[in-house]
Amino acid sequence: MAGPRFVPRDFAEDARGFGHTPVLRWLQAADRRAEMFLRAAQVQHQQVLRIRERMQARGLSPKQYAAQAGTSYPRLLRLLRGEAILRLEDIALADLVLGGVIDEPAAAAPTEPSTSDLQALLEAIPERTARAVLGHIKAAQSQRVPGAAGARPGARPR
Repeated sequence: MAGPRFVPRDFAEDARGFGHTPVLRWLQAADRRAEMFLRAAQVQHQQVLRIRERMQARGLSPKQYAAQAGTSYPRLLRLLRGEAILRLEDIALADLVLGGVIDEPAAAAPTEPSTSDLQALLEAIPERTARAVLGHIKAAQSQRVPGAAGARPGARPR
């Protein structure tokens, strides 16, 4: 099995401070690829600091957190030290278990289109087509059987 593409803590001037020290000095990147890994290491450092802060606020040791999260304790230690690459699912799991790790998770899509979305759609199609669509919707709604939950529009009662 191949090793990781990079080791996050290797981009810190003092690798022992990775995930521990809020202000950390970083090495210079030699090229674009190294810059990408450097930025990823910096993001991981920030996330590890937040995870450690949330563990401390909940009174959990790394071993206790690993047990609650259902994750490997040795792997967790490697992540926290920056010896392994933190994955998005690791961050999501930490947020589920500890709370407050992710600032603003993406909002769920609405189950129904908003009025403004419908208006924009109707404005984008020709008026004649919009009137025809609205006519079909009204006709389907008027044919529904009262109390027949889940009835198909236009379906005849049996």
